[in-house]
Amino acid sequence: MNSKKLHIYIDESGDTGMKFEKGSSELFVVSLVCVENKNISQIEAFFAEIKGVLRIKQKELKFSQIPFNKKVYFYKQIRHADFFAFVFVYKKTLDKPFSWFILNAFTHLNFDNTKAIKIIIDGLDKNKITGNDIKIIRHTFKGIRVRIIFTDSKKNIFLQLSDMLAGPVHSIDRGKGDYADSLKDIEVKVKITRFG
Repeated sequence: MNSKKLHIYIDESGDTGMKFEKGSSELFVVSLVCVENKNISQIEAFFAEIKGVLRIKQKELKFSQIPFNKKVYFYKQIRHADFFAFVFVYKKTLDKPFSWFILNAFTHLNFDNTKAIKIIIDGLDKNKITGNDIKIIRHTFKGIRVRIIFTDSKKNIFLQLSDMLAGPVHSIDRGKGDYADSLKDIEVKVKITRFG
């Protein structure tokens, strides 16, 4: 499809700390959910329906707060939603800031026939991304109009979806949780890349 307008929603799992003996995670996972502008309303309704079926009362879908059986159902359903996503898994060997992982993830994206991209980042991460980081992100997408905004994940189902995709990949790579079957469902929509 020519001249697409895309929204990219970013979330992560893990931390950027290096004090492993005090509980810092050895892995850092970045998830980017990509949705064409014209499909946003349809997908919002789709996920609202899933929340209804699962009787999830909290406003925010959050991997760490949803029972395992409901997550399994969720991952079986997402193959029917019209989005695609990337998940990048980094093994931390150097003390890199939060923004490094985000910037590195963007260098592995290629959006042909895209004329405009809106990048949506959780507002809680606003202080971790500098003005220079934003310039670098814009430069990554040469010839494409880029807008970057920060918003509350509690009010954005796609940021929540990004969290839901980062969570099981992080769990599997840490050897925690029985998400092997769910990973097969996720990989229908998600390209997973591991570094280090």
